[in-house]
Amino acid sequence: MHSGWLQELLQRVEHAVRVHEGPAPEQGGGFFWRESEWWVYDETIRSWKVLDTARLSPDAAELARFLIGWETGKGIRVSHLLRRLAMGVYEQNESLFLREAQAAGLMKDGMAAIACIRVWGDEVTDAYHVLQLVVADQEGAGVVEVAPGDFRVYFPLPYTREDVGKILERTAHAWLDTLSSELYLEGGVGWGTPCIAVKDLMQAEKEAQLALEAGLRFRPRERVYRYDRLGLVKLLSGIPQNVSEQFLQEVLPIETYRQLTWEMRETIFALVENGANIAETARALYLHRNSLIYRLEKTREITGLDMRNLEDMVTLWIALLLHQSLSLKENM
Repeated sequence: MHSGWLQELLQRVEHAVRVHEGPAPEQGGGFFWRESEWWVYDETIRSWKVLDTARLSPDAAELARFLIGWETGKGIRVSHLLRRLAMGVYEQNESLFLREAQAAGLMKDGMAAIACIRVWGDEVTDAYHVLQLVVADQEGAGVVEVAPGDFRVYFPLPYTREDVGKILERTAHAWLDTLSSELYLEGGVGWGTPCIAVKDLMQAEKEAQLALEAGLRFRPRERVYRYDRLGLVKLLSGIPQNVSEQFLQEVLPIETYRQLTWEMRETIFALVENGANIAETARALYLHRNSLIYRLEKTREITGLDMRNLEDMVTLWIALLLHQSLSLKENM
């Protein structure tokens, strides 16, 4: 057993404590959580004492969780839970996740979101320490590195009238700006759907991964990707690679794709972003209207697709996105 604090706690809630008899549980250390019970090893009697928090009032159960975690130094931490979540430990055991999330004190107040961060550069080994500092600005937040340059963040959201999506985007840009200025790292952030219930965090972590992967593949010029704003990219990211390759072979073979200059490709993207409006597209590209029309005509000669036709324009745009994503995937 540890110091008198824990002894006194267990004495005060004696009605909810029992001594475990039988084989020792298959758990490491002298403290762990199972179901609604906190197991603490008492060295004085060489047995486990089990505190059933379900038999306590909510306030007493919360106090017990805090004191035991403080005393033993082994309370379930947000970073520990994030790592297990990213590793798929809870994939087939949602009840375990819910218990440990409760033990870690997740989502006690308001909403929360999960972010997936990926960075690259020469100083990537120092990224974790920088992220720890910037994430710590938000009370209750946690970050863990699951692989070199690959992180998960638990981010509690405060009660506010401000649009939650804007908060997430602003926060992610601030993280990336700090990593860029301090360590000269590039990267991206994917956000899962903001959660109002603990059970939704498991799905949110998957969404954050998908948002980041799809965003980096199909929108590399952006840095922050929200799952609820992926749009068509969400659909494209789910297309099997062999189907994408068949589509490209029919619509825009690699030989034809290589004939398109960088300027031609950027023109197609700008045309779509500006709703096929020639004047707005020319303004966005700082081009004269006639120069833009000339580029579109050259594109038609190379691809056989007429940008004045909506179906042709969308077809070429999707083909360019797929070529771009396959190229990035090969280089990752």
